[in-house]
Amino acid sequence: QLTPDERQRLIGFDTNWDEGFNGDLEIRAGGQLLDLSGPMQAGTDLIEGRIVSTHVRKIEPPVPMQDGPFSIKAFDPSYYTAYEIKLPVTLSDHLQGLCLLERIEPDIAGGLALMKAQLLRLNADADLEENDIPLMGGEFATEILVTCPAS
Repeated sequence: QLTPDERQRLIGFDTNWDEGFNGDLEIRAGGQLLDLSGPMQAGTDLIEGRIVSTHVRKIEPPVPMQDGPFSIKAFDPSYYTAYEIKLPVTLSDHLQGLCLLERIEPDIAGGLALMKAQLLRLNADADLEENDIPLMGGEFATEILVTCPAS
């Protein structure tokens, strides 16, 4: 268990991001990438032996829910860090029952086949950045699709 002092010292330990870092989160509406705030309302806890950190991000400027559907993906473009959405995803109380929430699992086999095809173009000593290999982390990301009716 964390003491209150330990918890306080840990809050925000992982939210001091480098300039330009998107937090490994993309939200799109109508195919357009939306701008997000930096992390706010950071919290930290110790749950079942794991440090769990949380924070909130806002879409800036705000976008009406009718401008969706909203595609939400958490991923590292380089796939150095792999994310998995395991917890149930829920909507806030004022949207619950009004909007449709859909979880779309990635096509792992298809993503791996695409990555393999890209890598087979290269010899073993090639530098990936110099050979225009695309960042493929998004191919392996679970997508949360939020659709709200027009009011």
